[in-house]
Amino acid sequence: TGIGANAFQNKTQITSVTIGNSVTTIGASAFSGCNKLVSVSISNSVTTIGESAFYACIRLKTINIPNSLQVINSYTFRACENLENLIFPASITHINSFATYYCYRLKNVVFLGLVPIIVNENFEGGNPPATENVLYNVGLNVLRPICIVLLIEASITDLLNTLKPVI
Repeated sequence: TGIGANAFQNKTQITSVTIGNSVTTIGASAFSGCNKLVSVSISNSVTTIGESAFYACIRLKTINIPNSLQVINSYTFRACENLENLIFPASITHINSFATYYCYRLKNVVFLGLVPIIVNENFEGGNPPATENVLYNVGLNVLRPICIVLLIEASITDLLNTLKPVI
């Protein structure tokens, strides 16, 4: 069972989405342009999220990425301007082109497993360009406003309680 391509595209009245256990796929552009969407909860039954699924959800602040997902497709979160934190489960092996491009407020990206293959033009598009602020394997010390943290032994709770930008 899946949510079809373009199923809720540009539906401006949607503010929150909970995707239940019966859903296994979210189609391309399924929620793109839902400019009032603030939060998304996705069950671990979802194994595929199509390209541009949440593209230009400009108010999106929180989304959980399910443990069942392996690939973040191109443009998935592009232009989600209010997204501040992304926590990628250990199952993620690839993040394709432009998946997080123009996420201006993205401050923290956490990988709960190995750092996946990250295709070009990700974690960029901020002002200044986020590529200057991408850090790998920095433990719990945040040296820049935007960072990527590789979690090896710390729990996510410990990380989120300790993670504070250094000014």
